[in-house]
Amino acid sequence: MGLPACIFLATGACTQDGKEWDNLSRASDCEQTVIVIGGTGFIGGHIVTEFARSDRQVIIVSRHPPESQAKTRHGALDLCSTDIPRITQFLLAHRPGLIVNASGAVWRTSEERMWAVNSKMVNNIISAIITLPWRPRLIHLGSVYEYAPVPAGTRIDAKTPERPVSAYGRSKLAGTSAVLRATKAGLIDGSVVRLSNVTGAGSPPASLLGSVAERLTKLRGRGPAVMRFGELTGHRDFLDARDVAAAVKLAAGRSALGQMINLGRGEAVHVRRAVEMMVSVSGLPVSIEEAGENQASGNRDAGTDWIEVETLPAWQLLGWRPKVTLLESLRGLWKEVSAA
Repeated sequence: MGLPACIFLATGACTQDGKEWDNLSRASDCEQTVIVIGGTGFIGGHIVTEFARSDRQVIIVSRHPPESQAKTRHGALDLCSTDIPRITQFLLAHRPGLIVNASGAVWRTSEERMWAVNSKMVNNIISAIITLPWRPRLIHLGSVYEYAPVPAGTRIDAKTPERPVSAYGRSKLAGTSAVLRATKAGLIDGSVVRLSNVTGAGSPPASLLGSVAERLTKLRGRGPAVMRFGELTGHRDFLDARDVAAAVKLAAGRSALGQMINLGRGEAVHVRRAVEMMVSVSGLPVSIEEAGENQASGNRDAGTDWIEVETLPAWQLLGWRPKVTLLESLRGLWKEVSAA
């Protein structure tokens, strides 16, 4: 997830108090609008691509213009600093049927920024939705780091305690809780999709595998080399961003109001093994050395040594299963960075 604030609007019913809404536009117009704030970021970009393949109108909203992409438009809006009336006017102008919040402050950023994007911005979105004369649906992208650490061999599911141990996890939980509270109170029609460690083409250089790929590009043509890390510890459930986008699209077309759905591949992979796979995909003669403190996972992973997600509920609720293997995901990442 990139740092720009992001809203993503997709298909959904235009309703108010359970009735079809037709004051500002036809329901069919509302259903066809897809707005993604944060569509210039990693995961948001894949969501934009997924919906741009359909007949729906895609509007990317971010602080900075995206690269040119067919079937999309752009609107400049920073939801962290913009007041609620202006956000409301933006939504009134574009008449979404579904809003998916794909924003997030994750790597190499301050705790203050995390709370601004992961919590305050979510409350801004909710406050604007509440003022609309129709009821769009909201899908919020959360994180499995909102849960408490679990013992090795344990799968994270909806019964896992919500007791995050990092600033990232706490700020994300605050945003998720706001969505679920507003939904339970009948103020919005919301649901939450919590993601495991997302990777694939477009992975930010600040992420573990994104940084490994970037470092490998600088070693091309130099012969045998050594790549040094701190301790590469822990296990992660790596999920390709294309699978995330597919799940979001499925969630947009199904009734999962008030639901919290965890997404992962259901496979805990040792961090060192993932790094070794990235090196192998590059085909470069690079060896790995570990020394010193753990530097691999970043501040959001503090105290989380094992992540493996239970995948059955996502299948039951969305008809979704991950299709992209970690190897395929890393190949896509390397193809992108090596071509740059």
